[in-house]
Amino acid sequence: ESINILKQYKTPFIIAANKIDKISGWQQQKGIAKTRIESQRVPTKTLFEEKLYELIGIIYDKGFKSDIIYNVKDFQKNIPIIPISAKTGEGIPELLMMLVGLAQRFLEERLATETGAGKGTVLEVKEDIGLGTTVDAIIYSGTVRKEDTLVFGTQDEPLVTKIKALLKPKPLDEIRDPRERFDNISEVHAACGIKISATNLDNVLIVTV
Repeated sequence: ESINILKQYKTPFIIAANKIDKISGWQQQKGIAKTRIESQRVPTKTLFEEKLYELIGIIYDKGFKSDIIYNVKDFQKNIPIIPISAKTGEGIPELLMMLVGLAQRFLEERLATETGAGKGTVLEVKEDIGLGTTVDAIIYSGTVRKEDTLVFGTQDEPLVTKIKALLKPKPLDEIRDPRERFDNISEVHAACGIKISATNLDNVLIVTV
């Protein structure tokens, strides 16, 4: 679904290969990807390469050429893959550096702040304890405010509903109680991920809103 959205809007992107800490024998390292991979023991490095080639094949089947970050020479022809661990933070600095660098290089003239009604893409519809059915979305344009009216796609006819709550995830170090994972905010500006609480969300499709 994410790949199709990127294709539709012709959006440049990079790939974060998450959960490298789950690879058997993986030792957390600092530094750039090549240094971190080369420092692993041979069996672990072999496992990593097998998973990497599998990922490259999957991406190729979707219509894109990709490779590990240090093998990419032309970022307009190949999608860079950066191995990371969201759990340990390994590779995150390199990922952020690459995002900023490529945005400055290729998107500088296209980057702009848009005002007006918010537009976004629904990533997930799920049941949350204490909240009922909610929508996880990326707001990519404009501003969304609490009590705004939103229009969602469903299998039948468009759903028109009012926002009851806009919920932004708290930083991990601020979560003391699993029931208090979110901050209730009054508005959100593009680009931002947000959880939306509203009525009758059960049949919302994962599409642009």
